[in-house]
Amino acid sequence: MTDNPLLDAIDALTKPDTLLRHRGTEHEHFWAELVRNTTPDERAAAKAAKRKLPRTVGTGEWWCMFCDETRDEKPDENEAPRTIDRQDDPPLLVQLEARIRSTLSDGGAPGKPGSSMLVDQAAFDLASRIRNRLTGWAEDVRVSAERTVPLGALLRRWYAAYAASDHPVGDDDRRARVVAGWVTEIRDLLDPPDQIPYRGQPCPLCGETRAIRDLDGEVTDTVALWAVLRPDYRPEGSYGMCRACGEVIARSADPMQLRARMNGAIAPATRLTATVAESAEIV
Repeated sequence: MTDNPLLDAIDALTKPDTLLRHRGTEHEHFWAELVRNTTPDERAAAKAAKRKLPRTVGTGEWWCMFCDETRDEKPDENEAPRTIDRQDDPPLLVQLEARIRSTLSDGGAPGKPGSSMLVDQAAFDLASRIRNRLTGWAEDVRVSAERTVPLGALLRRWYAAYAASDHPVGDDDRRARVVAGWVTEIRDLLDPPDQIPYRGQPCPLCGETRAIRDLDGEVTDTVALWAVLRPDYRPEGSYGMCRACGEVIARSADPMQLRARMNGAIAPATRLTATVAESAEIV
């Protein structure tokens, strides 16, 4: 890491991606036995037999409130210990281009005409968006941006010219946020975070339990509150948000702490100022 956020973000995209990944259990489970209410028939039968029947009985299932996992029998308390392994991957932009078939090859060159191979649409859209932005930036500093140039090489070529040019105060910070957003988007594409809905739980800010959206005439109706959980080796951290009002409710570097906050521990005073549009570059 340097004292230059823009250069740090560029390095994150163009240098080998090294993360310390945790193996084994990611947290200490807290197992709670799931119960259900007894039925009127069960209570009537117990009364006829003159025996006591509790209001609730176990379902035979066990649930961890932190990771939302359910098991059919009580888990072993002595689970495998947690270990940390180092994993070195190719640069993120190389990994992104490697996901694209038919249109881009691993090195970013045009694919063969008439190819019937499937395209990873999400990867293709993200790479296209990054290339279009970089092309505009390159033109600003009079750098050629041929489509045959891999994204990583284009980004480095642009930065060399940009760093040697005059630019407005604050421009570095603005571009650093954009580039850091690409880092997060690529990592989310390669290592998708878990998304856990909170059905029936109202947003502490807007009070909605459902989020209804109209996208190009297609109406979607989904749960309002969601926890987006990234592994704790991911530097971006996890967050909870409401898809109805677009507010980020809570953030935490530890996904289990985020879950604990989202499990009924959210107060209206925890509102953050970032909206979905604002957090697109920083979440």
